[in-house]
Amino acid sequence: MGASASSCATRPIEDTSAAGLKGVTIGTQAGTVSDDFLEDAYKGSDVRLYKTMDDAYQDASAGRIDLVLAGEAISYDFMKKQPGKNCRYVGERLPDGKYFGAGCGIAVRKTDPDLRDKFNAALKEILADGTYQKINAKYFPFSIY
Repeated sequence: MGASASSCATRPIEDTSAAGLKGVTIGTQAGTVSDDFLEDAYKGSDVRLYKTMDDAYQDASAGRIDLVLAGEAISYDFMKKQPGKNCRYVGERLPDGKYFGAGCGIAVRKTDPDLRDKFNAALKEILADGTYQKINAKYFPFSIY
């Protein structure tokens, strides 16, 4: 899973490219891959780093920053708690492998290759038969896989 930007800004933000966000205030948690990504790719933006994501969300909710960059599931929980604030995801998911990795993973002991194989087969099956999509849709408006 990559990261996504979420906004509660009163002005619409559509262009999330580095050029489109020049001068825009973006918050994220210090010392994270989102911090590294913003510092490298969005030099023209006003990047604000926070001790916790809750602090960044508080400033977004209060209108002190325009965007927050974090994982989708984390942002989704925040946005659900903002009735009437018109918070939404903006731009595309950022699956940049250099910063956000190749995707999700589940750890299995190296000594359990049979368990790993059974787990992978079960995942493949629920993805193919629609079970994953049904479960995912119950909790999220986006795929977490």
